Amino acid sequence: MFAFKEQRLRWWAKTRARGMRRFILVNGVIGWGMTSGTLFSVLIWFFNPGFNAAACIPVALLVFALLGVIWGWISWHAMEREFNASVEHRA
Repeated sequence: MFAFKEQRLRWWAKTRARGMRRFILVNGVIGWGMTSGTLFSVLIWFFNPGFNAAACIPVALLVFALLGVIWGWISWHAMEREFNASVEHRA
């Protein structure tokens, strides 16, 4: 477990060097939001034959993208707390 935490902290050091805005865009909006919005739309389409994809998919992608911003922001701050606690613990 110790090696996993060290690897995670090294990953976070590289990620945080790229900046919060990029993390939120790549991991939150694209990674979580667009993926979840697409999956949501496909599942709705699959289970609801009368699904109006032209109207609903753009709305779903927009809503999930906004939720991705929130998810990314929360994830960033959670990782920062973990990283800072680890750095303080070593000092």
